[in-house]
Amino acid sequence: MKFKGIFLSACVLGSLVGSALSIDQANAASTMDQEVNYDDLYIKQDVTIHTNLGPQIVRDQEGPVRQILTIKVPEKNGYTPDRKTVNALVTQSGIICAEFVTYKRNAESTLTNPELSSEGFKGFVATKNSNVNLYAFNPESNQPKLGNRMLAPFTDWKSDGLKEYQNESYYRVSTNEWVKASDTYRYENKSGVLTGRRIQTPVYTSNDIAIPNTTLPGGSDWVYDRIAFLNNQDGAYYRISTNQFVNEYHVTLK
Repeated sequence: MKFKGIFLSACVLGSLVGSALSIDQANAASTMDQEVNYDDLYIKQDVTIHTNLGPQIVRDQEGPVRQILTIKVPEKNGYTPDRKTVNALVTQSGIICAEFVTYKRNAESTLTNPELSSEGFKGFVATKNSNVNLYAFNPESNQPKLGNRMLAPFTDWKSDGLKEYQNESYYRVSTNEWVKASDTYRYENKSGVLTGRRIQTPVYTSNDIAIPNTTLPGGSDWVYDRIAFLNNQDGAYYRISTNQFVNEYHVTLK
């Protein structure tokens, strides 16, 4: 099958991927723009909650796409979590929990207090359309301090740590070098083909802003090279070019 669009090569960390698209406007059958009954799209899977004691797995959570699930935080012997439940969003590509849980050691516990970071976190983050500041955490106060280096726009990085400070999450990309979650987006290296469901499917930047006069014609097929999470509310986005994404609610996966 010959697909319309640009085929993106495999991502190389720290480098640009793909090129901007020029998308022709086209008409499609009005049935393409009908609302989808998301109650028919039902997801069941394990959910990962990121914590300072490492990822905690909650088995067999389920619900229809677009529903927000309330999930009980697992108990850990000798520790008390800073919240009893977390919210997770059901998307076409899985159930996503973006909240971070901190376990505090009980006073009477003899367990060793771990570093306040999720060393078990493994994933990928990407910068958006501007330089991104790097921060260093003070080992004594556990507070971030602005560093003297930055990450370039549209670059991809492996992350092996996650911290939270004053309601801001930080991803570690090097030894004690961290980026704010709000300056980046998390993604998964998955590829495939999608079809625009609407007559004209909107296209967004990595800042989750719709690109004027740029849409995918309804019924057209496009290759995507990653699943991105641009914010905590609107589910997954599929990347079709360096800084062009479509929302999962507007497309169908093939």
